[in-house]
Amino acid sequence: MILLLLSAPWFGACGDLPRPFQHDGATNPLLEIKAPAGIFVQPVTGDRPQTEGAVAGAMASALQRLDVPASTLSRNTSSMTLHGHVQVVAAEENERLSVLWELRDAKGGIAGIHRSEGQLPAGLWDSAHPDVLAQLAEEAAPKIAAMVQDPVAQIDPPRAAVSPLDLAILPLLGGLDDPQDHLGRALTQELRLTGYPVVEAGGEEVLMIQGLADLSPTQDGEQLLTLVWTLRQAEDGSEVGQIEQQSLVSHDALTRDWVQTARQISIGAAAGIHQVIEQASQDL
Repeated sequence: MILLLLSAPWFGACGDLPRPFQHDGATNPLLEIKAPAGIFVQPVTGDRPQTEGAVAGAMASALQRLDVPASTLSRNTSSMTLHGHVQVVAAEENERLSVLWELRDAKGGIAGIHRSEGQLPAGLWDSAHPDVLAQLAEEAAPKIAAMVQDPVAQIDPPRAAVSPLDLAILPLLGGLDDPQDHLGRALTQELRLTGYPVVEAGGEEVLMIQGLADLSPTQDGEQLLTLVWTLRQAEDGSEVGQIEQQSLVSHDALTRDWVQTARQISIGAAAGIHQVIEQASQDL
């Protein structure tokens, strides 16, 4: 069984700075875009959360240089929302960095998706080196700006999943009230964006995913939310692995802002599920 806790340590970094996101060719004509809609850039999620605010700031600055109104501090009812999810995978002496950018309109619909990828010396991402962040933002910002200008056909095709099995998400267990299944629907969408087919439960060639939620009150008035996602083979019920998520949440996060909270949970859960399946396939 594989148990994956969604956390990551801090590492130092040094050495010559590569340019993993540099692209060749003439100046992109999208640099001239004049975008009518503002973008609220959220802190990134995923691996190495120490960089979350710095990445968002670099992206907001890059969008501003393209005349796209962007901010990490304020938004209004017409603002679009940009979210990045980071994956860092060790590869010999380097690390493979992948950032999935998702732009949503004011109503929460997907306006476009872009993936940035590159290689870095081990630990360099954790240092939030300004040049690395600038390169990342400069590569992705024109693509994001294009989504604002012309949202049609801006969604990249999902990457192929490592597992040939279909996935099925079972009803959430435990003490979390989610009558409209926002979390299940958000997780379904995230897994499909990652490239996994998500189907109804019932077939034998299916990997079943079930979440167990626990809410515990704290002295500060918040609640400690713990979610354990268990992956099982439908054929024999054998456990493949578990992912545990844990965070302090406010009352508003569980009620008024639950749709957004569910979205954030699903991004981390999908990344963890992908890692569990990838590890399990390597162990076979």
